[in-house]
Amino acid sequence: MPGAITKVAGFRSTILHALRSFTGLDAADACFWPRWMFLRLLGVVLTVAFLGFCLEGQVLLGPHGLTSAAGFIDATLANADLPTRLRTYPSLLLLNASDGMVTFLSWGGLWAALLLVLNIWPRAMLGMSLVFFVSLSCRMGALPQPIQDPCLVEATFLAIFLAPSGSRPGLGASSPPHPLALTALRFLAFRVMFESGMAKLLSGDESWRNFTAMDRMYLTGMFPSVFGYYLHQMPHWWHVLEQCFTFVVELGAPLLALVGRRARVVAVLLWTVFQLVISVAANFGFLNAVAIVVGIMLLDDRTPDGFQRRLPVERAERLRGWRGGVFFGLLGAHFTLAVVRLVMFLGVPASVVPGVLLAPVAFIQNMMLVNVYAPFGVMIDRREQIEFEGSDDGGRTWKRYPYRHTFADPARMPSVVSPYMPRFEGMMFLLGRFAGTQRNDAVVTTGALLTEGAPDVTRLFESNPFPDRPPDQMRFVLYRIEFNSLEQKQATGHYWERTYVSEYLPGLQRDPETQLLRQLPPVR
Repeated sequence: MPGAITKVAGFRSTILHALRSFTGLDAADACFWPRWMFLRLLGVVLTVAFLGFCLEGQVLLGPHGLTSAAGFIDATLANADLPTRLRTYPSLLLLNASDGMVTFLSWGGLWAALLLVLNIWPRAMLGMSLVFFVSLSCRMGALPQPIQDPCLVEATFLAIFLAPSGSRPGLGASSPPHPLALTALRFLAFRVMFESGMAKLLSGDESWRNFTAMDRMYLTGMFPSVFGYYLHQMPHWWHVLEQCFTFVVELGAPLLALVGRRARVVAVLLWTVFQLVISVAANFGFLNAVAIVVGIMLLDDRTPDGFQRRLPVERAERLRGWRGGVFFGLLGAHFTLAVVRLVMFLGVPASVVPGVLLAPVAFIQNMMLVNVYAPFGVMIDRREQIEFEGSDDGGRTWKRYPYRHTFADPARMPSVVSPYMPRFEGMMFLLGRFAGTQRNDAVVTTGALLTEGAPDVTRLFESNPFPDRPPDQMRFVLYRIEFNSLEQKQATGHYWERTYVSEYLPGLQRDPETQLLRQLPPVR
């Protein structure tokens, strides 16, 4: 009996020590260096993310853009009250959706991110980056939400509470990371890992159950690179090992993160290698970069031992008054809602969750402040791509507008662009992915602007097949992309082939005299 009591007491002590270490309550596990690296690298990711809007923001969101914010607001929110407008579209573009405002948010966010990299007013720059990025990236109606944005938004939101105060804080020795902020970020790292793995187990997708998911993973990634092509050619047993490694990392690493400091180091190494391979092979924009950056906060100043630099360990600043109320209120609310979303994701029915918690979850959903991370829980067994084809001779010959970063020329594979995220082609990838269940008019808007020869739209593509005058007809075609085998590539010089599937949406014809558009008859 005494031995059993001793074992229970020892187990209890181990659990408490692991929890104190995870939450940063153990003074020996200070996190000055990981915080410094996390904020600098988060600034780099934000810089790359805003660069995408600087290059494509106006043509996507401007008044005459492909997914015009002004058009969406006028069509769906003109008569809505303020809470509905904020819940549906939490963006500064509600105040002004002009080209100038889109430019201001894009370049203002880029400069804020660069100042964050330089460690100048980190809290203020994080707040500005958060508001500007949500304003540019929040979902509009039926448009699919890019999987990259929510994780970056939530990490930026929590970083505000972790960042040191001051204009040039350095390592922030006088402003140590608050345990509650550190816990929230480490819980985010845990959820990103754990939910990604559990999504594959809970989805019911047969490909994850019969170990065939990785056979198609590289083909169906966002912008598969030449590395993805050669990984796709590996034998089935290799893909089985890849899937086993995926489950080990996504389910094992988050559990290691809870065990203790040394186990967290192993978790971070596994997670980083895993994300780097995905990034190079499948080009998911800044998704993998922000996942790696979030994982850094699982480390502490003693990792690695050779890089250790002792700082005067101070207690986190005691927050009183309204500042303390805001700090603890927001972080407490975030943690509560994150737990609610996690347990609901794991299968707890909404009827069990108190209504007082469900309401704020629904209200802030489009703000992307609290998310569920379940990428590729359900795999697709094919890749379908929307192509834009124009004609200037009455439909006798059709010329394709080639994409810059995805499948364009069969003799080459898309290049490695991560962590950069081409927003237009990312949207086309998602629309092609869901082409079997929904069709989106943003494709028609793109085609209409191509018939006008709009330079901002033609620049989205690698080249303009109609340099002299724009086409008078456009069609939108769905093609299936398949990788060639190594033998086929050697014989033809082509990495892949496209096969016609169907029209995506009916085409357009512009009358040369009236300049009015009419719909072309469907292709039989």
